[in-house]
Amino acid sequence: MRSFLYNSIDVVINTKKLCKSYTNGEVQQHVIKNMDIQLFNRDFTVFMGPSGSGKSTLLHMLSGMDRA
Repeated sequence: MRSFLYNSIDVVINTKKLCKSYTNGEVQQHVIKNMDIQLFNRDFTVFMGPSGSGKSTLLHMLSGMDRA
């Protein structure tokens, strides 16, 4: 964590315990569990992972297009 280099005004996105799950019948699939994120102004951030790992879901949630 680089909090010693940045002050709170430099944080542009901050999440605490972000969760998302889908239910298919009786099976609940947790896509994102208790994710804490801080994205800072002027940083370049990349979300990487295999297909189906929740990258697009996370971006939709961070953009406000989907609810947590």
